[in-house]
Amino acid sequence: MAPNKEATVEHPVAKHCPVLTAGELSPKAAMELDNAFQDFFTVCGRSKTIAEGEKIPLILSAFKDLHIRDWIASDRERLLGLTYDAFMKELRANYLPTDWIENVQNEILGNRQQKNEPFWAWTQKMKAVNILLRGTTSHFNDDQLRQQLEGLMDAELRKAAARKGINAKTTLKDWIEAVKNLDEEYAYDRKRYRDAFEEDQRSSKRVALSGNAGNTAPRSSSNKAPTSTGRTQTGGKWKKLPKLEQSEKDLLEEYEGCWKCRQFFAYHGTRSCPNEFPPGNGYHTLTLSGVQKHPKYNAYMEKKGKAKTVAAVTDANESDDEDDAVAATMSSALGNGTDSEVEHGDSDVSPPFHSKHIVWRATLTGPRAEFPVKVSTLIDNGAHLVLIRPELVDSLGLERLKLPVPETVDVAIKSLKEKRKIELDEFVKITVTSLDGRWTSRTVHAIITPGLCMPIILGLPFLIHNDIVTDHADRSCIDKKMGYNLMNPALLPPHKLKPLTPKQKRIEFGKEVEKVKLIKKTTLAELCTVIRERVTVPDDPSEELCAHAVAAVKERVEILANWETLLQKMQEHERLLKEEFLDVFKPIPHVDELPTEFLSEIHLKDATKNVKSRTYTCPRKYKGSWQTLIKQHLDAGRIRPSSSRYASPAFIIPKADPTALPRWVNDYRDLNANTVEDSHPIPRQDDILADCSKDAHAPGPHTPDCSNDPLRIV
Repeated sequence: MAPNKEATVEHPVAKHCPVLTAGELSPKAAMELDNAFQDFFTVCGRSKTIAEGEKIPLILSAFKDLHIRDWIASDRERLLGLTYDAFMKELRANYLPTDWIENVQNEILGNRQQKNEPFWAWTQKMKAVNILLRGTTSHFNDDQLRQQLEGLMDAELRKAAARKGINAKTTLKDWIEAVKNLDEEYAYDRKRYRDAFEEDQRSSKRVALSGNAGNTAPRSSSNKAPTSTGRTQTGGKWKKLPKLEQSEKDLLEEYEGCWKCRQFFAYHGTRSCPNEFPPGNGYHTLTLSGVQKHPKYNAYMEKKGKAKTVAAVTDANESDDEDDAVAATMSSALGNGTDSEVEHGDSDVSPPFHSKHIVWRATLTGPRAEFPVKVSTLIDNGAHLVLIRPELVDSLGLERLKLPVPETVDVAIKSLKEKRKIELDEFVKITVTSLDGRWTSRTVHAIITPGLCMPIILGLPFLIHNDIVTDHADRSCIDKKMGYNLMNPALLPPHKLKPLTPKQKRIEFGKEVEKVKLIKKTTLAELCTVIRERVTVPDDPSEELCAHAVAAVKERVEILANWETLLQKMQEHERLLKEEFLDVFKPIPHVDELPTEFLSEIHLKDATKNVKSRTYTCPRKYKGSWQTLIKQHLDAGRIRPSSSRYASPAFIIPKADPTALPRWVNDYRDLNANTVEDSHPIPRQDDILADCSKDAHAPGPHTPDCSNDPLRIV
């Protein structure tokens, strides 16, 4: 279960009682609540004097935490007799941790000034924490607080203050002010020195950039990229720097290059690159021959060869002779970087010494991956296995399974001249998807192999299981069934709506006309039905009205003749009815005399929400009637004066009888919206009448919930 949130104090209006929200009471919240209560008493004391015994009733509605409200409800009579200081002391004792004083004291003793932290902000924070201990024996006075500040302040600042003679000041305020000025002076000096150093660094960089601005040599012959901006004109018309191709990106990633300055062996990323974009004039596409001419190439390859990276994986059962091992995942850099080799490699007539690997970018998913993860896979039709790195398996959270028969393979390591046999006994099930999401492979088994040069090596099992044909010259991998090219997927043609023929247009128009006719027919039938239900006017209205008038006069004369007798009978019948059902018609007793076996409770969704509704003004001619209604409810105990911040508007609705009192209506819509509903259905009207006949009464509200439903009368 998540821990309860910390209670906070809300006091937007000074003349209203503060509110302590639901949550755990902290020393800081208790201090803020005490200060808010004092402000509230001060504002209320301007209009009238508040005695000590009147303070507690004014603030009991400020607590919205259920535990504190239950404590107040269970011990209200005793709490009303306490003084304000005694009440706050008991509140802290009941709802603050027993070791809160030690915790606050330890916070002061362990709050050391951090490097480059302003002294003034640090001291104010220490003083604010010390205020929480006010009224306890652990509170630090000025001398004790100064000793703590001197011991916990920055060591260099303490030594500087001693050299300046600041420790000779006696008062805490003067000492803090002097150390503050010294700290600000040192901070200003540090900033000035730092700005001067940065300006010197920028000046040095400008000199270096200006020295390289005229370098327009081809990138293939000298790999050092010009550090001037991409818009620098190097003679002639300005030319835009072309975007990096995928082959250039692969070369930069393989040889520790930077995508911004486009230098090989830069050993920094794009965001941390200190150089500018190279100019577009004289820019040449990055190639492998340009990398091999770089002065750091040979050293990099020698260093890379010392790493224990799997360079060849072969089946141990297929080859017993070390000289017959086939390198399935050998690095693409096979030459030694000599000029003769590069010269032959660049010739269009001579056969190439090496070719690029077929690297396919795809996505994988797993239980731990919220989104598909992009990985680089090596498509190798010379490998008899599908291999995957264990690091990728762990990051995706794939389930490791045991091989029925462990796979023994020969691993050729660059740093060794001989092969080593290892056993692979775990595999995972993977499904790779193209970046555009248009092609997904069938599930294949990938054997977990440590030390792979690529995250995934897709060997023959992957190619055979998915019916993929590889064309090495065209560098394409095509699914025979779907015709999808993994390496160069075709763009989808834009979807075009087929235009309707004239015949189809006429059919659609006819359907729309039929719909309109149906609507007109339905409307006409409904109109005819309404007209027929109206009262038919007679042909000769004079005769009909004359007959009705005579009958009405006769009926009225008979009623007036027997009015006294009829009135006496009605009064006697009313008296007998009230005597027969005396338990129903007797006056409702006072609220304090009603049974208390069942009480209703109101639970709020948000205890800190204020009900802010518009009020309704009462017309002048109904003010007297409303005063009568208010007095009746006050005498019956159904309402009482309240200072709660929950206030719902009330208004009256006149009845048809002008002599009767109007109907009182309370607008509880906003309060009901913030009320937690129970699971009991609304009772039916006949059930309510049956309960009324049994002399039942509506349960009154629980005492702590009376503050939730006050009324605002204007």
